[in-house]
Amino acid sequence: MNIIRIKRSTEKEKKLLDKMSYPVNIIFPLLTIPQVIEIFTNKSAEGVSEVTWILYAVMSFLVLLWAIADNIRQLIISQSVWLIMYGLVIAGIFVYR
Repeated sequence: MNIIRIKRSTEKEKKLLDKMSYPVNIIFPLLTIPQVIEIFTNKSAEGVSEVTWILYAVMSFLVLLWAIADNIRQLIISQSVWLIMYGLVIAGIFVYR
């Protein structure tokens, strides 16, 4: 017995979701900007874990490689923006530690 039923998307719905994903894939990583601002305005990375942010960047890089290999444009955009944000946080950590 199948309790959960998942409706398959129509081609029109899939295209709409694909179009909606572009702004989300750019805006979502930009939510890291407050952390970047916090580090650089206070000139302190106290309480910010370099290991965590470096691991985020490594994992994001691996996903980016996979997205490039499979030519998944939305994921390439998203992971590229994430890597920029991670790079900024990591740079701030090493500058202000």
